[in-house]
Amino acid sequence: SLIGLGFFWLLGLQRRRQDADRQALKDRAELSAVVERTRIAREMHDIVAHNLSAVIALADGARYAAAKDPQVASDTLGTIAETSREALKQMRGLLSVLRDDAVRDPNAVGVSAIEGLLADAHRTGLTVTNTGFDEIPEGLSQLTQSTLYRVVQELLTNMLKYSPDRHGTLTAEVTDRRIRIISANKQGDSESDPGFGLIGMRERVHALGGTMQVSRDEEFTVTVELPR
Repeated sequence: SLIGLGFFWLLGLQRRRQDADRQALKDRAELSAVVERTRIAREMHDIVAHNLSAVIALADGARYAAAKDPQVASDTLGTIAETSREALKQMRGLLSVLRDDAVRDPNAVGVSAIEGLLADAHRTGLTVTNTGFDEIPEGLSQLTQSTLYRVVQELLTNMLKYSPDRHGTLTAEVTDRRIRIISANKQGDSESDPGFGLIGMRERVHALGGTMQVSRDEEFTVTVELPR
């Protein structure tokens, strides 16, 4: 009888372990889904904040230019339409991920796209003195590349929204072990509030083992450092 009791005890123990393993797998799957949706929410914030800031700046410029130079106003409206279409395309891609169970990134961006961000910034009336970005290698992991892209995007958005003279500097410093991005511009009234953009950027950077520092001395300065 003791042998029989021992057999059933072992059988029950095995079943409990199987149930625990199944629950652990389920918990990990649910956690992965939460992490993915949090990432998508950050992506959505970056897309909306950057493109809406650009559209507002362009619309203001077109309104002032309309009376003196209708052609400039017409060209600016074309840029607004192009910017809006690109933002809508990116948002649709992210929303398609939310509808699917599969984890995928339809809007993977890399360091080669940073040049386009800088060009877009100039078109919106932002004067950005940038150096060193041509030294960033394209052989980095996709996650590092997309993080660098989103960091630059957020820094440009902050300049566009808060810099009183719409002028700033962006510097990239590359070594064998790390990549550093330094942003500086005059302080605006709203930059005492960290905002969700800086919070999301800090989360991205820390997720890759990097660091981020914000200084509000004579200028508003953000320094981001990522390992290679």
